[in-house]
Amino acid sequence: MKTKIVNNPAYDNAVDICSAADKALYEAKRSGRNKVIKASEVEWKS
Repeated sequence: MKTKIVNNPAYDNAVDICSAADKALYEAKRSGRNKVIKASEVEWKS
């Protein structure tokens, strides 16, 4: 099961939040099964 959750006041709009959530989702997929990826573990803004 993969889940994405974003709760970060640093984002200005929904597009930024969705982009960050997608990055976290794909990082969880890359790193294996049964993973929880925290915001501090992902490069959020590129």
